[in-house]
Amino acid sequence: MTEVAHLVRKMRDGIGSHFGGFEQWCAKELGLDPALRDMLLDPSRRWHPSAMDEEQHTLLLFWVLRREGYSETEALAILSEEIRP
Repeated sequence: MTEVAHLVRKMRDGIGSHFGGFEQWCAKELGLDPALRDMLLDPSRRWHPSAMDEEQHTLLLFWVLRREGYSETEALAILSEEIRP
């Protein structure tokens, strides 16, 4: 995820926010929802598994599941099973 964060920052600087181009690129090419995109842009966040907070971990798992072809509903259901006590 550190490499993805670097790529997102590089593309933000290259594309900028002109006409929503950067946001569209993140959604279309990487499948990032706005919350994860914004976390990736935050230079204070660490992306090593031992350094991630619960919100980062959940968003990362959701992103991985969506990239693996699960629908949003399926991914949310899987995550709800993962976080049950």
